[in-house]
Amino acid sequence: AGLIESGASAATEVAAAREAGLAAALGALTTAADFEASPFHPGQALRAMNLIVAPGNLATDPEYTAGRAALVDRAMKIGLARGRAAMTAADQAAARGDLTGTRDPLREFVGLADLPTAKEAPLLVGEGAPASVKEFGELASAARDRLRDLRGKEAEFEAIRTAQERAAVAAGLGGKL
Repeated sequence: AGLIESGASAATEVAAAREAGLAAALGALTTAADFEASPFHPGQALRAMNLIVAPGNLATDPEYTAGRAALVDRAMKIGLARGRAAMTAADQAAARGDLTGTRDPLREFVGLADLPTAKEAPLLVGEGAPASVKEFGELASAARDRLRDLRGKEAEFEAIRTAQERAAVAAGLGGKL
């Protein structure tokens, strides 16, 4: 009976040690990601997370890999929200004919959108990464394309502003121009 109790006690200790190691490893990843940074930089978060090496056999532990993927997904979703907000702000500025207001939010987002490559961080952005990694990359690419397309568009934006100013003057005078 003593041998059985001893074996059960050892199994409990091993399970407790595994849980403690899992919590510590995921805690280290969370700390490295620095989700509270302002502005939050998804690429830097993933690079910092990539420096954290899981101890022992945790690297292949399903709970650890799921937890790590959830943290990567969290970083991407924060980045996606910023990217979508930047695209919306750019849309609104473009509708006003505001070239600077269109360009600045796109530049800011693109500056935060430099993710590590699958070669640099295969466990984070390589095969098996959350779908949000691909979605973030696509949004960042769209923002880069849009920013590139703004070059040489000053005349178009000036025409939008002029038309809006004329409409505002006409409305103020009670007529149409």
